[in-house]
Amino acid sequence: MNYTKTIRNYCLENKGRIFDVSYLKEHSFEMVPYKTLLKILNRLVEEGILSDVSKGIYLINEEGVTLEAAVFNQYIAESRGMYAGYALYNQLGITSHKSDVIEIYTYLLSVPHKTIGPFKLTRLNLHFSEQTTSLVAMLECLENCGKIEDLEIDRFLNLTFEAPKFYSDLNFSWITQDRKYKRATVNSLSEILKNLGVKNDCLGIFERNAAK
Repeated sequence: MNYTKTIRNYCLENKGRIFDVSYLKEHSFEMVPYKTLLKILNRLVEEGILSDVSKGIYLINEEGVTLEAAVFNQYIAESRGMYAGYALYNQLGITSHKSDVIEIYTYLLSVPHKTIGPFKLTRLNLHFSEQTTSLVAMLECLENCGKIEDLEIDRFLNLTFEAPKFYSDLNFSWITQDRKYKRATVNSLSEILKNLGVKNDCLGIFERNAAK
């Protein structure tokens, strides 16, 4: 097999995407020796096909595609992930405070954490459906509401009224097997659901997951 041709063709077919060395080495190019892969990537940088972004991360160049767009398309689009931290809070409209760090949860990592420029990625082994992302968003806000700068309380409270639309015990169980929250956070969610007439076993699920 011509490794250089194979990797060059992959890049030409995936313009505007992120080339994550560790992930692609594990899932697409496991047959290519690691040192050989790095040499090929350096050559593709020299040819202008790739741009070196950070350690182990390249942007497959395409005219007009920014790093932000490439990261979104790679790690968030098509239910691959979601924003977290202030990027999430801004998206929800509960604060106008901005952070220089853009946090993302995604399953498309081979390591627990990865930094790509201003983007801080964390692996969560979830399918980020609308219901899942909505429940994770609720949990993140409850977990961190005391630390969110310039929190708009009315908008935050309105967000909690949306819980019946997306909560299920099954979804909560899947999420909390991979993302750990404080008991106080789960207590708050349980009280919100009860007040809105939603039957739930989130506290029981929390206890069972904690005992594993």
